[in-house]
Amino acid sequence: ECDLHHDINLQMNYWPAEVCNLPETFDPFVRFLERFRPSSEQAARDLYGCRGLFLPHATDVWGRATPEAPVCDVWQGAAAWLAQHLWWHWEYGGDREFLAERAYPYIRDAAMFWVDFLVPEQREGHPLAGKLVSVPSNSPENAYWWEGHKLRYGIGATMDLLLAREVLSNAIAASEELGVDDNLRETWRETIANLAPLQIGKHGQLQEYL
Repeated sequence: ECDLHHDINLQMNYWPAEVCNLPETFDPFVRFLERFRPSSEQAARDLYGCRGLFLPHATDVWGRATPEAPVCDVWQGAAAWLAQHLWWHWEYGGDREFLAERAYPYIRDAAMFWVDFLVPEQREGHPLAGKLVSVPSNSPENAYWWEGHKLRYGIGATMDLLLAREVLSNAIAASEELGVDDNLRETWRETIANLAPLQIGKHGQLQEYL
């Protein structure tokens, strides 16, 4: 159905927009996100019981935020990743009106989803007990082996933790710039402070999963 993928593909097409001084090409991207607002809010509420926005791994052009791709449907990072482009557009152009009216409302709501979605690690004896993690969690198009089984789901994928930190940090910076939502800013700071830290594996690698 000519679907648009949000686990790097749409983002990758817009990476040159700011660094190559082509900001006029960015408006269709923003209008795409805005078209999905009603469905994104409903999906966050109905599927996860969260405030804010949820976008699935793949969508069509019709504004439906309904997860339909097997396995990748359990991935919550799309809205946060796409919101990064809104923040970059502000950083490069300094258009305060754009930040206030189009970028910040989306960044704020993408951040609020993670505030509600993240939960404390509850496995007894786990070294990260009490730290905030994502459940269910999925690193799109990645898998791991466990006791002879190839698995795609887990708890606290590194990608989730990075995207959550990014969108929460951008929400803080944007709200400070605009002088709004002091109370939300404290919530976002607290969430970041309690995020599970990234893990280094026995080979010195950044682990894909906790």
